[in-house]
Amino acid sequence: MPESRPVPEYPWAKLCALNPATYASFAPEAEELEQDPLTRVTLFGPYDSGKSSLLKRLLVEGGCSIPEWLTVSARRETFEVESIEWFDLRLQDTPGLGGGAQSHSDTALQAAFGADVLLIVLPPQLITGEVDQIRSILQVYSEASEFASFRSLMFVISRVDEAGASPDDARDEFERRIQSKKQELAHLLDGLQIHVKPSSIFAVAADPYGMVGDLRTPSATFYDSGREWDGINSLVTTLKGLSRDRATLRESARRRIWRAALLDAGESLKVSLDEASEQLRVQTERERMFERAGEDMSECFADCRIRLNTQVVQQVESLVSSSITELEAVRPLLEQKLKVTLTA
Repeated sequence: MPESRPVPEYPWAKLCALNPATYASFAPEAEELEQDPLTRVTLFGPYDSGKSSLLKRLLVEGGCSIPEWLTVSARRETFEVESIEWFDLRLQDTPGLGGGAQSHSDTALQAAFGADVLLIVLPPQLITGEVDQIRSILQVYSEASEFASFRSLMFVISRVDEAGASPDDARDEFERRIQSKKQELAHLLDGLQIHVKPSSIFAVAADPYGMVGDLRTPSATFYDSGREWDGINSLVTTLKGLSRDRATLRESARRRIWRAALLDAGESLKVSLDEASEQLRVQTERERMFERAGEDMSECFADCRIRLNTQVVQQVESLVSSSITELEAVRPLLEQKLKVTLTA
């Protein structure tokens, strides 16, 4: 068991002063985590990945009653975070990603940050349209040595009975395809700079052939037909052993929530800086426009002054060359000519 490290103090109060919105988004999750005595395992993934069927199977294997909020169907059924105790763990179900419901995805992402262990459940086709959302979570879980050693991040490829080979009639081919799917996922994660141990990737058929479906009170014997190949026993054994590393897992969760908050605050700051830069650009352009207008006005005034001086000189010269000699007679004629010149 790894040596326990002291819990560092995270400056949430300073974050509140600097960015109240980020504080309001993440601090409650951090506080709730501190108050939870159980190790949190959060199921996370696309809305059609089979999370509800997997949770139901785990509860049945643990001898737990199925809560009213847990339903299994082809439709979106989970709309908020729900939790239930399972042995010495707290299993959390989250709304599925994708399907056009951004608020559900946001709720799931927020819950994922506060998990001691994140169990990412994927359909047989693995990561498809939700890659950006899953990548945003993996960015926070990117300390490979952390989750590789203590299983803070685990993957489940669900519905493997749809892999294309019958586990009853072609077991060798079925197992070959399962291993191929695991390797495909590991390669995909490597491309995202996420390196996990093979033992952190599971392939399961939570409800072989869909025989249980939405039955409210199934017993463990309902699943016996697929127990030899459905992969559930391995996952259950691993999950039940997580509590041995609870202190390390919890410290990792604290770090991740704080890291997620800092990333959010940084993104918020970037948006503010971009907005300020745009405002500065607009203001600078306006100032340059006014400067150009001022320069044009100055040139116009100078040109008018030259033209006016020229006109005055011409009018005076015309009077001088005339036969008028009396000053009093010259003045009204000069004033009249200047008036005509100024209004021309």
